[in-house]
Amino acid sequence: MNLLAKTAIVLFCLWHMLAIALYSPTDTERKKVKTWFASQEWYQPFKEPYANAYRWTVRPYVLLTSQWQRWNLFSPDPLRRVTNVSIEQLQNRTWQDVVVLEGGSMPWYRQAKELKLAGRIDSSYQEDEFKEQYLQNVCRYQSLPTKTKVRWRKNYYVIPKNEPLHTADFWHNYEPDVTSEVLYETTCTKPLTS
Repeated sequence: MNLLAKTAIVLFCLWHMLAIALYSPTDTERKKVKTWFASQEWYQPFKEPYANAYRWTVRPYVLLTSQWQRWNLFSPDPLRRVTNVSIEQLQNRTWQDVVVLEGGSMPWYRQAKELKLAGRIDSSYQEDEFKEQYLQNVCRYQSLPTKTKVRWRKNYYVIPKNEPLHTADFWHNYEPDVTSEVLYETTCTKPLTS
């Protein structure tokens, strides 16, 4: 690679870093910086012509390259609801877990797919046919005998907000208030023949 290409790459990287650094502060943070600069004696000659320079230099580049997302977009309040789904079978008059869908209960490469599917069926589809089909698939994959009763149970709780800040003792002694719901119940039908 020749010197001109290397120089162009370095200049582009410096330009990109400068653009992100100038664009990323929120308006509140930008006002603080402007106030500080305005109070500096050496900045006075540059004050008027360059006060909003980032608007006509950096902003178009950042928007064109889709680098506009600021930190506050990615740091909202995290989800506080913790949910697990269990598929249970009735055996000797007691319900026993067949499959438990929660973080760490399956290989990492299947976890997102299974948890998203269960969550979507639970929240998006009001029709029971999807829950029925899902439970019948569990019956097949787990080789449950025909006429075995199975049900879909959802257990969840909400982590309390940390406002005002709770003490370490609060969190050490925290016991979640778990709500448990049976969403659907059915009986395993004859398995599909292959």
